[in-house]
Amino acid sequence: MGYLKVNMKLITTAQFSNDSITTYDVDNIFSNNYEVYQLVFSNFEYDTAAQWIALKLLDSTGSPISTNYTYTLHNLYSEASSGEYGNTSATSWVYGVNWMNASQGNGCVAYIFNPYQSTYTHYTYQSTQYVSGAADDFYSNKYIGSIYDANPHRGIQIVGSSNMKNGKVSVYGIS
Repeated sequence: MGYLKVNMKLITTAQFSNDSITTYDVDNIFSNNYEVYQLVFSNFEYDTAAQWIALKLLDSTGSPISTNYTYTLHNLYSEASSGEYGNTSATSWVYGVNWMNASQGNGCVAYIFNPYQSTYTHYTYQSTQYVSGAADDFYSNKYIGSIYDANPHRGIQIVGSSNMKNGKVSVYGIS
């Protein structure tokens, strides 16, 4: 019986703490060295009530791209029926990291395919999340996104729906 050998190289770890920001750029992380990247988002917190985070790709000049995103998000809830959200002409990958809660650090492990050298760039994550509170909710999320853009992308912009207080992202190249 064989197995698939996978090599991962840490490209960067970026974080912010005790801030009150709505955007955070992680730049110069994509190159023609890798076709697949793993993004590990962790310890994201907000200043206020439960919120969400979107992602935008940065173009070859480091500017955020705000067109041609598509996505589908499927949520399973422990206390309610499941939900589906999507858009075929979005300005970002909305809900691109996870649902958030102000008092609890959240995140996900995501994968981005061909961000530097392709007409289509694809993005996906699956996650589970426990949010304590009145309902003590448990969420499970599956996300798939794409962007049609023939230009190279060199990084990501993390966009909060309101002020973000803390967050960390580690980026790995996979070969």
